[in-house]
Amino acid sequence: MRPLQIKPRHAITALALSPDGRRLGAVQSGYGFRLFDAITGAELGRDTESASVSELSPTGRHSMHAERTDVRLAEITAGRPFLRFQSGWTPAGDHNRPPAAPGTSALALAGLISATGSFDRGRGPTSWWVPRPQEPVYLAACALTADHRFTVGRLATDGGQFLVCDLADESRVAKLDIPVPPPGTAPVRTAFTPDGTRVVALTPHTLFVFALPPPRSLAPEPLAAVGTLVPPPAQVLTPAVTAPITQPQPDQQPPPFALLPCGEKVIVRGEKSRVELHDLATGAVLTVWKWGLPKVSALAVAGDGLTAAAGGTGGRVVMWDLG
Repeated sequence: MRPLQIKPRHAITALALSPDGRRLGAVQSGYGFRLFDAITGAELGRDTESASVSELSPTGRHSMHAERTDVRLAEITAGRPFLRFQSGWTPAGDHNRPPAAPGTSALALAGLISATGSFDRGRGPTSWWVPRPQEPVYLAACALTADHRFTVGRLATDGGQFLVCDLADESRVAKLDIPVPPPGTAPVRTAFTPDGTRVVALTPHTLFVFALPPPRSLAPEPLAAVGTLVPPPAQVLTPAVTAPITQPQPDQQPPPFALLPCGEKVIVRGEKSRVELHDLATGAVLTVWKWGLPKVSALAVAGDGLTAAAGGTGGRVVMWDLG
């Protein structure tokens, strides 16, 4: 266990570790993003700009935005700089195509506006007109996969719905059945497992794990000369795993958590601000660490799965070996 003291002594609101665990990105309210040497605690750089980062999809049919600090944290997780959500994406007709080898990292929090409408393919008597039947979608508090093809978030027009969307063909993949009373008001945080096959959702009291259906092929689909492209309806997914979260402190927000790169485990703030290691297959608590932080407000795990970090009030950070 290695303690670090970040000055000024303000609460840590978010953390990220580089793939080798040697660099630590931290966010403090009012101070933006700063980069530290995780061994010595020396400050290596900072970004105090408050403007959000936005990008339009290659087809121009939807846009995404995120806070600059969240993008900086994703940079540290990826181990390389990037300020474009969809680096390497290309348009293929009316569809977006994600990169074969994405140079980005999963983004923990973003907003998405997915536009819908109609488009023409070709000209003259052989033109294809395909109207999009679905209404425009605005998702809030989104999480993204590493290639940024899939997103999960709360439907802004109906706060009780959490959708998984495929940004390549703009389809709704699934609706998550998250039993949180009262509907549409309880906060929920979501994240994809590193392989993109599951979604983890946390409410202030419960951890849910959802198994996602296999992704659709990105091969072009044949179109009729005049017709409507009707995507399959979104599946309603019930949790494959439901596990309670211990409640040490009154908190209206879900506790901080971080997925391990193996995709099989997650660390979550638990009772008395202890850090609990949960098995995603069963929800069971495997290990509990007691680091003595007054209130854990951020958690992170390095990409090699060997190092974890917890941040709390007073600018305090604790790092420890998971191996």
